[in-house]
Amino acid sequence: MTYNPAFGVIAVLIGFVLFVLWWVFLYFFLSAVIRRGIDRSVLRDQTDELEEYHRNMLALESQKLDVMKFQVQQVQSEAQETRSFPPVQQRL
Repeated sequence: MTYNPAFGVIAVLIGFVLFVLWWVFLYFFLSAVIRRGIDRSVLRDQTDELEEYHRNMLALESQKLDVMKFQVQQVQSEAQETRSFPPVQQRL
């Protein structure tokens, strides 16, 4: 059996094709991993912003409730003051 130089060329070409396929696979695999990591970080940022929004809304509603309680106390104290004075007698 003699050595055929075409086998060497074919072996080099197959090696090159496998090399290129390996790097293409790595490129798509790593880009998918990076993209997934970016998607997760964006989701995390959006979740943080949503939690902050809800905290702010809760604080605002709490402030509104405090103002309403204060107004009720004012109205009750005014009603108490008007009840403590005797009614004015009307002259006929």
